[in-house]
Parts: sequence; structure tokens; C-alpha cells
Amino acid sequence: MGDEDKSCGAEYLYRLLLLLAFTAPNCLSSALVGRGLVGLGLCVMSPYLALVVAALPRARPANFRLRPTKFKPAAMVSVAYWSLSGFDSVSTFAGEVEAPHRTLPRALLCGCLLMVVCYVLPLTAGVLADEEWAHWKDGSLTHVAQLVGGRWLGGWVLASSALSNWGLFSSELLEDSFQLLGMAEAGLAPRFFAVRHPRLGTPLLAILFQLVILSALIGFDFESIM
Repeated sequence: MGDEDKSCGAEYLYRLLLLLAFTAPNCLSSALVGRGLVGLGLCVMSPYLALVVAALPRARPANFRLRPTKFKPAAMVSVAYWSLSGFDSVSTFAGEVEAPHRTLPRALLCGCLLMVVCYVLPLTAGVLADEEWAHWKDGSLTHVAQLVGGRWLGGWVLASSALSNWGLFSSELLEDSFQLLGMAEAGLAPRFFAVRHPRLGTPLLAILFQLVILSALIGFDFESIM
């Protein structure tokens, strides 16, 4: 086995271990995931608020006249659709929510407003502060944070990115698991997917089934999966 094969094998192993760590909370408790995501959301948004504040003194309105060096409309639409999707997921685990008829409409409204603000404000602040924004690529927002606030802010944004990936993964896994469980209970999927852990109450077999599929997908990059 060559060095390149060993490197690829090690990278896959790291991804697999990360996948297992991300999946564990869903196996343990659905309530733990729900409560954890609320606190996680606050932690994830805080460095971007700091980025907006730090970028204000460096704001250059003329930066808006620059055009990006690369523009991929198809990729942009795919990523935007993926980023703005997910509101349908609440229907599948509404049974796990107390008073869903009151809680869910308010949560959807707040979530929609927060989502728009969390995209528009940091990106606008980054464009105003960074004259090289037209050359942005994956990870450039971390560079912008370091540019306007120093290494500490760049590291904070990078850490929040890792945490937000866990949040996205965990919430989607929660939704898909209960969707599969509901289909099994309705006779639209094999009955064993409706099995819950006797003590934890989590749809363990539905989660493990997805884990097997995801173990094959983690070898691809994000754009290929999209």
C-alpha cells in the first residue's frame, strides 16, 4: 500500500469516527438533541455577531461594485435550496413536541427570521470589509473573521462551523429517523424500522440503517453529494 492509499485510508477513518461521534446523541435521546440544538444555535451565531461588529470600522461600500471571479449558478441554486430547506421536517417528529399546535408555528417563524439574518448580516459585513471578496472560496469567511478581528475571531468562527455541521447533521438525522419510523408504523417500510430502544425510546434501527448509508457517502466531497 502506497503513502497515498494510507493517507486516504486515514482520512476515511477520521471521517468515520466523526460520523459516529455526531450520531451518538441521536441514539441516546431525542430530547437531548432538541435541547442541545437550542444552546448550540446560540453558540454558533455568536462569533458571526462579533464578526459583524468588528467589520463595521473597515466597511467599504465600494466593495459591492466588485464581481466574483467564479460564478456557478447551478451550484449556487443547489446550495441555497439545501440551506433553506428543512422546515418540512417538523411534521415527522411533531409527536415528540409538547403542544405542537402552539410551539411549531412560533418556532418556524423565529427560525425563518433567524436564518435570513444569519446569512445576510455576516456575508454583507464580510463583503464590505474584504476587498478580495470576489475571490472567496470554501472557508473564506474564517479568513475574513481573522482579517477584521484577529486570530481569536478566526478560530472562533472555525469552531462554530464545526459545531454547526454537527447541528445540521443531528437535526436531519432526527427528522429522517422519525420519518422512517412513521413509514414503518404505517406499513410503508419494513416493520423493524419502527422498533425503538426499550429504555431510551429512540428509533435505533432507523438510525443505524442511515449510519450504514452515510458511511459510504462520507468518501465524497460536499459538492459531489449535492
